[in-house]
Amino acid sequence: MRAIKINVEKQIFEEIEIKDWTEIAPAIGNKCEIFTCPITLENGDTMYCDDEALFTEQFGGIIMKDWLYPLLGNIILLNSNEEGDSTPAVSQIEELKKQIAFLTKEKTNEYQKQFF
Repeated sequence: MRAIKINVEKQIFEEIEIKDWTEIAPAIGNKCEIFTCPITLENGDTMYCDDEALFTEQFGGIIMKDWLYPLLGNIILLNSNEEGDSTPAVSQIEELKKQIAFLTKEKTNEYQKQFF
């Protein structure tokens, strides 16, 4: 199914294919083993990110207007149905580009230092 990967190291948005939830952590990359879903957009797309990102070396992050803190590492966007099963992302990359700002590796390192 159609997913969107926000690649923070390359600072790009790209469409990828995800078969099911078992492919989310590998798609996030950076040795992600546990993911979390901290943000759901108004259109129902959910952002999946590395739940242990504060404990590993990061290559960047993202932030959106009105967020209190950034998300570190790569992000995968998928939607879901009423049963909670993953469905294709409905977001359009051009719209996401207008809403999301990338953070450099240096900025994410500063953020990590606030907590450790």
